[in-house]
Amino acid sequence: MGSTMCTLSSWMDYTGSSDTRSLKVLATAVDKEGSSDFVRKTFELSGEDIKKLRDKVNKINNEAGKSKQLQLSPFVLTCAHAYVCQIKAKGVEANTTVKFAVVGDCRGRLDPPIPINYFGNCVGSVIGEAKASDMIRDNGVAVVAEKLSEMIKVLKGNGVQGSEDKMVKTIAMLKEKGHVMLTAAGSNRFDDYGSDFGWGRPKKVEIVSVDRTGAISLVESKDGGGGVEIGVVLKKQQMEVFASLFVKC
Repeated sequence: MGSTMCTLSSWMDYTGSSDTRSLKVLATAVDKEGSSDFVRKTFELSGEDIKKLRDKVNKINNEAGKSKQLQLSPFVLTCAHAYVCQIKAKGVEANTTVKFAVVGDCRGRLDPPIPINYFGNCVGSVIGEAKASDMIRDNGVAVVAEKLSEMIKVLKGNGVQGSEDKMVKTIAMLKEKGHVMLTAAGSNRFDDYGSDFGWGRPKKVEIVSVDRTGAISLVESKDGGGGVEIGVVLKKQQMEVFASLFVKC
């Protein structure tokens, strides 16, 4: 109970709320800057594009003499590529610390595991970081892919362990200045385009929360084939740069 109250207190302090019943949401960079100059666009990596990224990362690591086995899933490669494009498009200074958050389903990783009829959330998170200077180099995608791969390994262990302390630390980190935070909403494994609630499958899937949070969104490609659709929100000029960089995967 003490840890829960500590977490709630930290959250209230961050959001500026004095009401314990308040569900006031985070004030993000997009909120603070205003949305008039922001645009949203959907990009796509085909299964072949993802294979090219995987081959590129493996080649870079082989040339560097690295023997570490990485988990180069479509999620990891898509995020790595999109994050590098974001940092370059935003013109982030080289000495800036960039932080990544990975969130995953931990229902089957508890001991004992949660019953299969459990209805609700049970997620764990891991936060990693890199320097912008390492991301904007030619091997930037490989750098981020390695970071994300290691973070997922931690998450697969016991991602919910110490959740209360993690939340307090995360809220404290959000209050810090001088770093950039990159996150992803959704997943390319949720089969959103396979959903049918009685009026047919969706024609287009978008995660609208990224308009406020500035995260990228991930959805499996509508036409299948192992591709991923990526939703991005940036300022108009930044989006133009992002688009030109994104196609060079």
